[in-house]
Amino acid sequence: MTKIRKARIEDAAAIEALYTELEKDAVMYQSEHFVMSPEGARARQLEEILKSDNQTMFVAEECAEGAGAAVSVIGFAHVVFIGAKAVSC
Repeated sequence: MTKIRKARIEDAAAIEALYTELEKDAVMYQSEHFVMSPEGARARQLEEILKSDNQTMFVAEECAEGAGAAVSVIGFAHVVFIGAKAVSC
């Protein structure tokens, strides 16, 4: 069963691993636009996101059935709230 929840600092290693996988793919296919983040950079970024008033991060975790079953973070979404530009419709 997949569950969505707000990220916690304990998720930092799993989020770092997912970002690394994403960045490797991006660098492989579009190296002119992407570079690899230094190790630990995304975990430090998560700390800042969790302290922020205009950002949040959600994780998707896969929960195995049964008592004491393993839970693993399988995805994430980083949300940033910004003001809309004053544009007339």
